[in-house]
Amino acid sequence: MAGLLFKTPPFRTEGAGGYLLRLDDSNKLQVRDLAELGVAFDTAALFRQGLIPAQGIDPELWSWIDHVSELRSSKLRVWNVKYSRFCPECLREEPTWLAEWELCYYDACVKHKVWMVDLCSSCGECVSWGRPQMLRCKCGADLRSEPTSEAPSGVINLAAALASKLSDRRKPLCDLKPLRHLDLDQSQRLVRFLGTHLDPGGMRKTAKIHNAARMEMSWPVSSVAAAILGDWPKAFHDQLSAIQKMAANKKQGLSKTFERTYRYIYRGLPPTVYRDVHAAFEQWVAEFWRGGVARRNRRLADTLISQVQWTSAKAAAHRLGVTQGRIRRLVAEGILDGDESVSSAGRRFLMVRLDQVSALSSAEFTEMDLTTATEQLGLGKIRLRELVRLLFPNAYRAPSQKGSTQWRIRRGDVDAYLAIGLGLPEITVPEESQVSLSHVLRYWTWSDDEVVELVEAVRDGTLVLEGLLPEGTGLARWTFDRKTLQLWRQQRTPALANWFSIPKVAELLGMNQEAAYWLVRHGFLKAEPLMPKRGCGARVTRSEVERFRQDYVFATEIAEALKTRSTKVVRTLAEMGMNPASSRGLEKCGKVFYARTREIEDWLVTLGVQLPSMDRG
Repeated sequence: MAGLLFKTPPFRTEGAGGYLLRLDDSNKLQVRDLAELGVAFDTAALFRQGLIPAQGIDPELWSWIDHVSELRSSKLRVWNVKYSRFCPECLREEPTWLAEWELCYYDACVKHKVWMVDLCSSCGECVSWGRPQMLRCKCGADLRSEPTSEAPSGVINLAAALASKLSDRRKPLCDLKPLRHLDLDQSQRLVRFLGTHLDPGGMRKTAKIHNAARMEMSWPVSSVAAAILGDWPKAFHDQLSAIQKMAANKKQGLSKTFERTYRYIYRGLPPTVYRDVHAAFEQWVAEFWRGGVARRNRRLADTLISQVQWTSAKAAAHRLGVTQGRIRRLVAEGILDGDESVSSAGRRFLMVRLDQVSALSSAEFTEMDLTTATEQLGLGKIRLRELVRLLFPNAYRAPSQKGSTQWRIRRGDVDAYLAIGLGLPEITVPEESQVSLSHVLRYWTWSDDEVVELVEAVRDGTLVLEGLLPEGTGLARWTFDRKTLQLWRQQRTPALANWFSIPKVAELLGMNQEAAYWLVRHGFLKAEPLMPKRGCGARVTRSEVERFRQDYVFATEIAEALKTRSTKVVRTLAEMGMNPASSRGLEKCGKVFYARTREIEDWLVTLGVQLPSMDRG
């Protein structure tokens, strides 16, 4: 084969693939033809062919060719030798194939800030190095006419960093801190690791990527890596935290949580080279890792163990000299940040912030305010405010940060009440014969003293719980046998059997509750309020109910005696000039009744009717 007709030297910005393709194109040869002629991208072969001047004439060109040639022979993996990517806008300005275009993960043009292109829009095939013309695809389409799209700034910055690593053999400094002291091969390894192992949406088990030379496979990797490198180390920490969150509620170590990522950091990224990566990872472990760190872990520095910010609830409890149950309640109150996980065997593990445990003051640890006690005990704030002195003799009022005084209650006293009933079965649906303390406090007319004595009776074991409600908190979950509880109350104070709630009065008088409340409001029944505040309920004595029966009679009772309808009774009495007592005022009672006057008694006697006994009960 004859020699080359056109002998054009390479440019100082041109790579091996681009130059040889341009040389083929100008001489109308194929790539294999150059190999047969002994043409290769190294100084000896190019000088022998007369393609470059002597070294003394152009030492910079010789240095550039030696640098690229050495990289291709020793670290071929940094080059994209399978597919040819380019910037159409650069080719329109100057028909030169830049050396950085041939690098792996160089996915954006730094000059025009657009994505690189490696796909022909005419034939849909990837642009290969084996095409006959540098500026055209195998199908004949002009590569300079390919459309472009804007690339993100992070990917552009990454491309600029890789280009600087290629042009300067002294590991030049760049804006991306983790890459500053790395060479080109080391930089690409870090990019590949960050883009494959730290993508929570598609975390790979290996750094090997099928068809990694293609843009469609390369740009997702470079995009993730660029985002992490551009906001180092925060973005790196955020990605690690996102992966940890995916394994939430699972009890597993660093190796299990991060799979091969953890091993690759220490095996694939030597600490002597990737100092910034190891420092950032160990900083994350110290501040954000919510699992345990064993001293037998030889990969982590010994000083890291003392810097870890999360510790187990067991260790925290031992440090504070309390039970793990107390630690869990502090987490529930929001005083400590906690993270709970479950092992494969079903065991639960709680981790808490060590700095918060260390900073926990004596008052915060041993005391709580009234609001916190209310939430834990399941009692209303108003009721607990009335009971605080009775239930907690050691409680006191202390000034708050805002200047007002607040109740301070010992945690130990609250914990003692919360411990009652632990281990009892949960009653999902209470029977009709059962009643919860929540129901008693809400609907039964119990005084503060009675509630306190009830709690103390349960605490002392004189009154037995049947179980706990699954919903609610603290004491409100207690469930009793209804009859046993009522009997306990009557035995405690026999006089209580002579008191009725308004709903009970309605039941005794055979009317609805609204009618019974009407009787109380209009003075027909005298009721005693349970507390001086409105809306806290009232109760009526048995004697008062009997007095009402003696003084009044319902129209339904007269109708029942006459075996007729109550409406007819009301109409007949109205014709006789006798109006019901229940028609007083604008608001009518829901049940018609009359005063037991002599006129009504005489009228019933003439009819030979006797009313029901007035002393029934």
